[in-house]
Amino acid sequence: PGYPDIRVALTGTGVQTDAPPDVDLLRVRIADEVLNLLPTWLVRQYLVIPLRQEGNTLVVAIEDPGNAEALAAVRDHTCMEARAVRADRDALIARYTMHYRL
Repeated sequence: PGYPDIRVALTGTGVQTDAPPDVDLLRVRIADEVLNLLPTWLVRQYLVIPLRQEGNTLVVAIEDPGNAEALAAVRDHTCMEARAVRADRDALIARYTMHYRL
């Protein structure tokens, strides 16, 4: 409701790195119940995609795994620990578009 187009909203500079991503988001299968652990607004705001649940830990894909604010938001919303793996920005946007239905 009233949100800008995700492709426009996510055109910031992002993290500049030559390192390959830790996860290939375009190849990994993510269970619907895991995707539903985070609300669309949180995924959109922090560009974070939940990958899997390991006990009381939610593993999430994000461009900058050191983004403490994003990980705190995940912890606060899920009451789980959050572990981040680095993903390519374009792949994050593609998965967001695929799963959270623009």
